[in-house]
Amino acid sequence: MREVANIPAETITAPPVVILAWHAVPDPQGSLRGYVDLQIPRWRLRLMSCAAFSNGENEWIALPSRPTGKDGKWVPLVAFDDQQTAQAFGRAAIAALDGYAPRWRG
Repeated sequence: MREVANIPAETITAPPVVILAWHAVPDPQGSLRGYVDLQIPRWRLRLMSCAAFSNGENEWIALPSRPTGKDGKWVPLVAFDDQQTAQAFGRAAIAALDGYAPRWRG
């Protein structure tokens, strides 16, 4: 893996995120609220079935993943190179979801 420059989080901005679809969990158990299909037009990239979570204090979007079949653990199918970019993307995705489905948190 290539080394990534240490860039201050406040200087990282994510490209615009577009919501393609929202699939709410009918009776949420725990923090999972539903699944969202996202598009990043600048990158010509679609991310399908990203899990949206909210627990009253925190909210986050999990990139697509799959179960390992061991101990109920999941492994990511895609990932960002650094935490700052992942956080910037998460903020942009949540903002887009807020605009698309304002009551997604439940």
